[in-house]
Amino acid sequence: MKPKIGLKILCLSMVVALSACTTVKQKISDLDFIKLPEFREDAENIGNYLSVANAPQTPTDVRSDAAWDNSVRELIAVGNSFKVPDGEPVLSETEIEQKMQMLRAQVDEYKRDDPQ
Repeated sequence: MKPKIGLKILCLSMVVALSACTTVKQKISDLDFIKLPEFREDAENIGNYLSVANAPQTPTDVRSDAAWDNSVRELIAVGNSFKVPDGEPVLSETEIEQKMQMLRAQVDEYKRDDPQ
């Protein structure tokens, strides 16, 4: 009995979903965007675009190819001159423990000095 109810619910939900899709499709196709007030002004002024003859000229303040090449060479030289700094020397376990104790002592001293 349960499989029949589940099948009926599935079929009913599919029918509802498909009918909703066709309703949306019909309503969107009937919508005329030009009649909306947001688009009316743009639609009326559509013929006021600039012609190609009135288009602005190319800018004159652009760097030359040689200037770009020089800038790139300078940046590459800066990148190539980078040297990786030497790391800290490797510490033994006892040295690490001593450093941890020293840092704990500094933290405890800071906590004692804190007025809160």
